[in-house]
Amino acid sequence: MFNQDLLRTITVLYVEDEERIRLTMYNVFVKLFKKVYVAVDGKDGFELYKEIIFKDEEIDIVVADINMPVMSGLDMLESIREFDKDLPFILTTAHAESDYLLRAIDLNVRHYAVKPLQIKDVMLQIQDICENKFNEKIIKHQAQEKEQYISILNQAAIVSKTDPNGVITYVNELFCEVSGYTQKELIGQNHNILTYPDVSKSFFKKMWNTISAGDTWKGKVKNQTKDGQLYIVYATIFPILDDIGENIIGYMSVQFVITEDETEKRLFHHKVIQDISDYRQKAYHLTKEVEKLKKQLKYSSRQDIALLIDALELEKQKNQTIKNQLSHYEEDIKLSEQKYNLLNKEYQDRTFELNEERKECKQELQNYQDKLISIQNEFTDYQNKIKELENIVKEQRIEVKNLNEVIQHREEELYKFKKKKKK
Repeated sequence: MFNQDLLRTITVLYVEDEERIRLTMYNVFVKLFKKVYVAVDGKDGFELYKEIIFKDEEIDIVVADINMPVMSGLDMLESIREFDKDLPFILTTAHAESDYLLRAIDLNVRHYAVKPLQIKDVMLQIQDICENKFNEKIIKHQAQEKEQYISILNQAAIVSKTDPNGVITYVNELFCEVSGYTQKELIGQNHNILTYPDVSKSFFKKMWNTISAGDTWKGKVKNQTKDGQLYIVYATIFPILDDIGENIIGYMSVQFVITEDETEKRLFHHKVIQDISDYRQKAYHLTKEVEKLKKQLKYSSRQDIALLIDALELEKQKNQTIKNQLSHYEEDIKLSEQKYNLLNKEYQDRTFELNEERKECKQELQNYQDKLISIQNEFTDYQNKIKELENIVKEQRIEVKNLNEVIQHREEELYKFKKKKKK
């Protein structure tokens, strides 16, 4: 069965010198494929191929006859192989010559079809070849993505692996840089070599219960470097399963250091929130105290009143000091937000500039490619003109030769006539 969705994604270069066969196959191809390029001989096919790739377009498969004028299908294939070692090829021929077959194998031809062509068989071969090529692309793309993710992860995160007992089997470079240990010192050691002394056993018991049950654990962990310095990380630890997906064969930990700036920022915001809460509590107690004092005023002497006024003034000053501190903290928060907004705007502006530069570079590349194609076309025109001039010169030489022969004949006849006249 034909996979219509797959066929509509395929671009074909079809090369055939016999017009009847070429038109028949083209009418079939154009109904099924995304795009079909057609050439009438090997040279035309090779030039068309170069033109397509110079435009940064892609050909998925080439279907070409072997026996063609100017340049054979195998010669064309050999020229294309200098640009692309893996482009799929299907060769068609009216004969099954062994020499062609061996050379086709050397040039990595995917299929060898004998004429008269069975259109269904050719279509199925194209579908199978392009399906495999499509799957290979997906696998290659996934492998590249995986490598990129691993590379990015190794640059930004602290990564380690352990066996089921927590013995370290792998650490990346960043792990070594942060911890102060070498890779050799860490491999074979239990991961708790990094545990900060004041971390409770119950903390790790809860973590191990989670991951040993096959679940992922996330949270902050206090670690210590080789020289005993504290550093805090946000860790994600998950089990590594065997091929069956049932048994745990180890654990992987991906950690990000919680930087000093981030810690200070969190502490600062926590302090502001705590001060606001304390202020509200104090204001509440002061209000209660004022109400209490007002009641006492009715029963106090003037001296007591003066003392109370002094006490209230002192509390008022304390209250004003707290307000000033809160105002200072609020200003710091505003400055931090402004700094963040400024940095974010710079990042967005720079991203926009880089995108514009990329577009300009791409356009310049396209212009150069267009110029190159134009130069190639001009060079081909010059070659054709030279051939025309050579043909004209050749014809003129023949005419000159003929004229010389005519003149010589006339001179001989004139000589004979003069000689006869003398007699």
